[in-house]
Amino acid sequence: MTSPSGLRVEPVGPDQAVPLLDFFRAHSRGCFCRWWHHEGDDLSWQGLCTVEPEQNERAARTALEAEKPSSRGVVAWEGDALVGWLKLSPSPTVSKLYGRRLYRTLTCFDGDRDRTWTIGCMLVHPDRRREGIARALVRGALDLARAEGAVAVEATPRRPIDPEARDHEIWMGPAALFDDLGFTRIDDGPDAYPVYRQSFEAP
Repeated sequence: MTSPSGLRVEPVGPDQAVPLLDFFRAHSRGCFCRWWHHEGDDLSWQGLCTVEPEQNERAARTALEAEKPSSRGVVAWEGDALVGWLKLSPSPTVSKLYGRRLYRTLTCFDGDRDRTWTIGCMLVHPDRRREGIARALVRGALDLARAEGAVAVEATPRRPIDPEARDHEIWMGPAALFDDLGFTRIDDGPDAYPVYRQSFEAP
């Protein structure tokens, strides 16, 4: 996918491991997009990102080079510069997300989940935010999911209580973005934690 502005969005692959890891190292606060695969608690995760981020980097590199489901997603390029990332995984790959207190009892997640994919997070270069890159990433993610035979893509953004919330705090994407792109809200949970789904016709 190429946006009208020349932004190029494509599925990530092993050949992009080095630029993507460089991008994470510069802008991801040590997480390297490994939170949903960390088996410890929140406190141990904070320590890992702060004190030993190289462990997250090694895990991300291994997953990218082996093309593991945990490394799936799309990247946005502007020329030779990588300016955005969106994690997109089959929902069983991010079971930690669905097991969290806010979501684990919601009936909207009942039924067969094997062909439902999930937006796990997104990251846009700090100097390029609010320019439509996140929108292009989500559209690219929908294209990838369709190509992989998904029947739906889900997103679990947090609706910020504070209108002055910093961009990096909205790491699951702004809820308004999914409204604008035609996703449907499907949950009956707290308004601050909506669940969105975009469904496709099954092939």
